[in-house]
Amino acid sequence: MTRPVGDYLEDVARLLEGSGGFFQNAASITTHPDNTGLLRGVLSFAPSGRRLSFFLSAVPLDDYFALLRYRFHFADADGELIFRYDNAPHYPGLPRFPMHKHRRGSVRPQGAMLPSIRNLVREIRDIEGN
Repeated sequence: MTRPVGDYLEDVARLLEGSGGFFQNAASITTHPDNTGLLRGVLSFAPSGRRLSFFLSAVPLDDYFALLRYRFHFADADGELIFRYDNAPHYPGLPRFPMHKHRRGSVRPQGAMLPSIRNLVREIRDIEGN
């Protein structure tokens, strides 16, 4: 049996906070009676001023949670994109559609699986120099 979605989303928020950022406002968790839920928030990084804004919608599948919709947008202090993982279905020709990654300086995103939350945190920590 799948554990409560709220517990899962709290764990994800803690993992993201492990990237070295801090929540200016608490992450928002919304749960529903069918054990689905939504997590959204913004992490800020000092002294760089970078920010990670994110949301994810989780649904239970057997003994794990799948991310129905997600966006992890990492930007510099001026709001310029560093990278963004999302699964908005606006690039149907990409491999792994609809999953893709936008990168600074690239006109078109690459087909890309969302990394595990731990690997996403590692990617941010590498950029932050932590």
